[in-house]
Amino acid sequence: MLEYSMDNPPIVTWPYLRPGDNFVFKGDYCIVKRMYNNSFEYRVQGREHIKYFMSYKFYMTTPSYFGRFHKK
Repeated sequence: MLEYSMDNPPIVTWPYLRPGDNFVFKGDYCIVKRMYNNSFEYRVQGREHIKYFMSYKFYMTTPSYFGRFHKK
């Protein structure tokens, strides 16, 4: 296995969201754009020119997360 370096960075993954996934936050339809170590970048429909960021920890407190992963 190759060691991670500047030329071979690790790919950031998170089991709950991936780039291209959609979610609703405060009534806005959002799409995930990029994943980072502790957060992700997303865009809001109708405001695509503005970058928004959210930590993974905060996302796990949102109704979108609970609706997606805690269905009965």
